[in-house]
Amino acid sequence: MATFRIEHLIVLEKTIIEAAYLSEICKKIIKIFSFLSFLLTLILYFFAIPFFSQPPFIWLLIPISIFSLSHITIFLSWNNKIKNYKLISTYKVFQAVFVGVVGVLFGFFLKDYGLIIAYIIGLFSSFLLFNFNYKKSIKKFNFGYASFKEIRGVFIDNKKYIKSSLGLEFFNTVSKYIPNFILNAYYGTGIVGVYDMTLKVLNIPKNIISLNIGELYYQKASVFYHKSKESFSKITIQTFCTLFLIGFISYLPFIFFGKELFTFVLGDKWKLSGEFSEVIAFWFLLLFVSSPMAYIFYIMKTLKKLFWFIFISFFIKSIVLWYLVLQKNEIDTVYYYTIICVVLEIILCLIILKQTLYKNKII
Repeated sequence: MATFRIEHLIVLEKTIIEAAYLSEICKKIIKIFSFLSFLLTLILYFFAIPFFSQPPFIWLLIPISIFSLSHITIFLSWNNKIKNYKLISTYKVFQAVFVGVVGVLFGFFLKDYGLIIAYIIGLFSSFLLFNFNYKKSIKKFNFGYASFKEIRGVFIDNKKYIKSSLGLEFFNTVSKYIPNFILNAYYGTGIVGVYDMTLKVLNIPKNIISLNIGELYYQKASVFYHKSKESFSKITIQTFCTLFLIGFISYLPFIFFGKELFTFVLGDKWKLSGEFSEVIAFWFLLLFVSSPMAYIFYIMKTLKKLFWFIFISFFIKSIVLWYLVLQKNEIDTVYYYTIICVVLEIILCLIILKQTLYKNKII
């Protein structure tokens, strides 16, 4: 958020030098944003305001996470642009392993906030890794200091994109977490924990496989879009079908044996999570496809269309969920809510295909 999602445009720049220039502009924006967030969190720290149930010093970790994570998003886009996929994969593996292993150790010794500290250390370590490689690849351009006038120019040139992107990010995030709040308010924390565990497990294939394919697609498709609409449509359809096939293979075991898998790996207390997974897996199969394929809206500069879809979907999901918690028990609520999510995701997939086939006059 520190760059107002401008980093996504790095991959779309036609030349490497333009991408490098935009990367440097984004870095300048991050420094300003991080400094302002540091001042704010410093005030919160000195007034000893607790970070939810955590000690006040946790506030001071927020600017570090903003600084590190925002830089990482730039570095990911930059390395995607220069086709350094090996470094991108290294980062994702490093981050997953580091947070997992170190998180357990910190969690054991520090208990309440061990995972938070492990996450911050993982982010900052990844930032150092990326920054070293980034400086080596960018120094040949020698842009010098980015002025405020140049930054302002970037904002003006991309103001429509920024508005749509920020709105999209906001409603996406709220849509992701609103079920937890509503379920907790009406049914208690028990069902939230069960539901959340289901999502965490089903997210694993998407985070490891789907998003990596998406990064690769984003880079290649953005090049083809400017050179050959036919090649662009071809790679889009191929990627769509590949994602669906891999997603089908990944989630098929959950559809048929979700309860058994969860019980075997996590124990009997997560049996209900396994039962949920047998239905929610259909939703995640579609998310496995639609999440990376949504880059098509960035490439074709039709982000506003995606924003309106997410905006309308947010209200549909919220209204339906609100109705369900008033009329149904917690288990039926989760099932019916999932059905709505599946329907909406099918619609999004159809919109993506329509964008590809009709706009590029394939059919």
